[in-house]
Formats: sequence, structure tokens, C-alpha cells
Amino acid sequence: MLKNVSLDLLVNALRNEHPFWAPDAIQQEAEQYLALWDESLSDVLSEYLRQGYEADLRHGEFSLNLIKALRNNCSYLCALGLMDSYIKDPLQGKALILRRQ
Repeated sequence: MLKNVSLDLLVNALRNEHPFWAPDAIQQEAEQYLALWDESLSDVLSEYLRQGYEADLRHGEFSLNLIKALRNNCSYLCALGLMDSYIKDPLQGKALILRRQ
């Protein structure tokens, strides 16, 4: 569970990233991120939401910047989601990061 992360700021970031999503879907997605993402992502996500700064975070063989590069410059929130998957299950997370788009 993520701590020190504002639900409202996360909803706004998702709304900017996905302008055509329904408001209810955005709210549910943000709530799921807060409830399910690994706590080690809290600080970088909070900093991103408050200041727009995309801090790099390394775990194992991947970093957020590397994930973004491998995924054709995906969004920071997408990279955080992939990093969360990698932290929880390195084998499956690596497969998600390296899969063809």
C-alpha cells in the first residue's frame, strides 16, 4: 500500500494521461494503485505527483528510466506500474517490461 500519496493528485495525473477514460474508471484505477502498489514506490510517485519530477528508482536489473526506454518512452506512471510488477514477481515483471508492444 502506498503512503504519503494523494488520491486527488493521482486521479488528476491519470486524467491527464488518459483524457478519454471515464471518471469512475480513473477513480477506481487510482484507488487500486494506492492499495496494491509496493510501498517502495511511494516516495518517487509522491514527488512526481507534487512536483512533476521523474526520479529514477532502481530495483534488481531495472530502473524506471530503463523501463521507459525499453517501452518506447512510456509514461512515468506506466513505468511505475511495470516496476511494481517486477518488484512483486521478477520473472513475470521482466516479461511484462520486455514484451513487444
